[in-house]
Amino acid sequence: PLWLLAVSNLLMVGALEGFADVWGVPYLTMAFSLSTPDAAELVSFIFYGMLVGGPFLAFLSRFLGNYTVIALSGLGLAFAFILLLTGMVQDWYALAFLFVSVGIMCCYQVIVFAAGAQLVSTALMGVTIAFLNCVNMLGGSFFHTIIGTVMDVFGSSYINDSGVLVYTLESYKTALATIPLCAVGGCLMIGFLSMRSLVHKRPFLQP
Repeated sequence: PLWLLAVSNLLMVGALEGFADVWGVPYLTMAFSLSTPDAAELVSFIFYGMLVGGPFLAFLSRFLGNYTVIALSGLGLAFAFILLLTGMVQDWYALAFLFVSVGIMCCYQVIVFAAGAQLVSTALMGVTIAFLNCVNMLGGSFFHTIIGTVMDVFGSSYINDSGVLVYTLESYKTALATIPLCAVGGCLMIGFLSMRSLVHKRPFLQP
């Protein structure tokens, strides 16, 4: 169960460690003809959302449960990226609101730690949270590799007048589609863990 929780966490972290960290700015500059500073400003709204996301999702988890909040966050992230990649959101303020929402939902990671702590005995909580955080931090390497590989293999590109390799907008969309797809996969794993938790009422791991 702990490995499933860790992998589901990794699959859902693409919005933050894939898009916000690297791919968001070049995608926005190409898709919406924004300058690099304006695109970076929009991406920064993801981090603004994270300022309130942790306490807000922790509050919701008290009423809905940890697994429900994690799964809803993952589905919300997938839906947000579908709106973004299909061009259904165009207005600057709408994009800013969308990214704030993404930032809030990215804080599901805090709830993952709480869910992991419930899977083990008290003596193993520290190492469990460290393990979950370790796997989570692998998400950057995972998504950068996946997105870059998809762009190289399935995307198209051209050499501009400055001799720089430029990928087309469709290449970005195809590659970034891995973010919502992985988020949905993570949600399915969380759903399995939720059903399993209904059967197992005690910690899975003992010291």
